[in-house]
Amino acid sequence: MPSLATAVVTAAQTDILERPAKDASSVVQVPKGTLLQVLRVPRSATQDWVEVQYVTPKSVYPNGYARTSDLGDWKSAKPDAALVLLRAFEPPPGAGVSDIEAQLEKLNAFTQQFAGTPQEAEARLDIARWNVELARAAGSAGQPDAAFIQAAKDNLTQAASRPDLSDKVAQIQQDLAGLAVTKGKPHAAEAAPTIPPALAMKRAQSAFDNGDYNHAEYYARQVLLQEKGNKAALTLLGEIKSARDFEKKQGQK
Repeated sequence: MPSLATAVVTAAQTDILERPAKDASSVVQVPKGTLLQVLRVPRSATQDWVEVQYVTPKSVYPNGYARTSDLGDWKSAKPDAALVLLRAFEPPPGAGVSDIEAQLEKLNAFTQQFAGTPQEAEARLDIARWNVELARAAGSAGQPDAAFIQAAKDNLTQAASRPDLSDKVAQIQQDLAGLAVTKGKPHAAEAAPTIPPALAMKRAQSAFDNGDYNHAEYYARQVLLQEKGNKAALTLLGEIKSARDFEKKQGQK
């Protein structure tokens, strides 16, 4: 079947099952290091199953499902699929500097490989977003943040080539403006979040609607840091928990 990407088995071994359930029959068991064709790319690292196919020079096995957590070294020659993979396995909110730097390295490689594609502008947007996080971390530690801020601005300029990304560009510009407001204050790490509650709530709901529960929770908690007892944020946190519990139960069937 046509594949969108490839992945390598990183577990000691994994079963490719007939359907996405642990009690399903095995199509084939493959050892660590096996290259699999990915028929549908996962949308998040927490997705339990991914549709794959095992192909050798002598045999073509039926397509089936492998555990996402058993696979790694995801690659795609298609810019849309490659970007989905980058975002699916990106660092979670609150990640450390080293994880963010590793993600930026991958994003920069992506922009070189897929220069001129519509997805390059989206990757530039992600680069700007992560540089804002590095600038925030540097400012909190009393370190220079000018290089990160400039990198964010430069990539935002390139992302703005796509009018449909204007709202997201504006969000990051607001974050940059927030950094400028708090710059120079002592104890920046203790400063109140720079994202206004209404904007944070909007981002939380948007992330939830897109199935991005990590970012939805992050922004909902940003709201609660500023407005304790905010009913909308508390309700959304409950919905996030319910959605995660449902997905976990589905994966156990």
